[in-house]
Amino acid sequence: MPIARIFTMKRLMYKLVIIITLFILPYSLANAAGCVPNSNLGKTVYLPVDNIIIQSDESIPVNTILKSYEVYTYPVGHPYYLSGGTCNFSFNSQYLNGWDQYASNKIAQTNINGIGIRAAPMNKDIIGYSVSFTTSPIHANGKMSIPGGYNWNVYIIKTGPISNANGQTIKAGPFAEFYTFDYTIDRRQTISKLAIPNNFRITVASCTINGSNDFNINLGDWFDTKFNKIGDVSNNIDIPISLSCIAGTNIKVTVTSDNIDDAANGRIGLTGIDKATGIAVQLLNNAGVAITLNQQITQRDNTAQGNYIFGWKARYIKTAETVTPGIANANATVNITYE
Repeated sequence: MPIARIFTMKRLMYKLVIIITLFILPYSLANAAGCVPNSNLGKTVYLPVDNIIIQSDESIPVNTILKSYEVYTYPVGHPYYLSGGTCNFSFNSQYLNGWDQYASNKIAQTNINGIGIRAAPMNKDIIGYSVSFTTSPIHANGKMSIPGGYNWNVYIIKTGPISNANGQTIKAGPFAEFYTFDYTIDRRQTISKLAIPNNFRITVASCTINGSNDFNINLGDWFDTKFNKIGDVSNNIDIPISLSCIAGTNIKVTVTSDNIDDAANGRIGLTGIDKATGIAVQLLNNAGVAITLNQQITQRDNTAQGNYIFGWKARYIKTAETVTPGIANANATVNITYE
C-alpha cells in the first residue's frame, strides 16, 4: 500500500507540470510580440524665430491664417519609424505644456488675445491631421516609413480681436507631440515634438497707411525764367501721406534717396535721361522747414486717435547758376516707425 501511494503522487505531479507549462508558453509569446520602434526618433524641432507684424487688426477677418510654416524634423528618406515586428498601432498627437484647444477647430489659444496656433504633424499630403488626433488602428508587419519625410505644418491664426500684442512674445517651450501607440504591448513611441522658441513675437502696428503706399507727385512744368537766382523755388505741392493711428502713438520717419543733392536741406537730385540741371526737388515738413534726409526725425509724438496727416510739401529749387531745361524727376523713400 505505501508503494502504490507514492506512484500515484508521481503521476499527479507529472500532469501538473504539463498543465503549468501550457499556460507559460503562450504568455511568453505575447511578450515577444509588438513592433520595434526606431530608437533614433524623438527629435524636438522649433518654429523659426519671427515677428509677425499685423498692419490693421480690424481689417483682418477671424480665422485668417496670418502666417504658415513648414518645419522639417527628419529629411526625406529618413530610416523607418518601425524597424520590424508585428503589431496593431495608431498615430497620435497631443498638445503639451498646458496649451488649451480653442473651440472645436483644434486651434491652441496663445497667451496673446486673438492669436491661436494650429499644428499638423507628418507630411500634409499623407495625413495632414491637426493636433490632436488618433487614427484608427493600423496593422504593421515589418519595417514602415512615411514617404516625403517627417514635418510639422504650423499655422498662426487670428481667433478674435487682437490685444496685448505690442511686440509681445508667444509663450515659449514644448507645444505638441506626435507619437505612435502599440496596442499589442501598450507602448508609446515619440516620433517628434514641436516647440515654440524664445522671442516669437506678434506686433500690431500702431498706425496704418491710408490709401496707397506709393505716391506720384506732379510738380508741374516750369520755364527756366522762374528760377532767376540760386534758392528760387516753384510752388509747393502737397504730399498726401496720411495714417490711421491709435491714441498715444509716436511717429518717427526717415527719408532716403539714391541721389541726394543736399541732405541737410532736404534736396533730392534729379534722375533719368535728358534730365534738367541746376535744379533739385526739395521736401518740406508740415512747418515748412526742409526735411533732413538719411536721418530719423520725430514727426509727431502722442498722436490722437484717428487719422493723422503729415502735411508735407515738395517743390523745385534752383541749385546752380545755370539751369538746363529737361526732365525733372526724383525718387525718395519714406520709412515710418511707430512707437
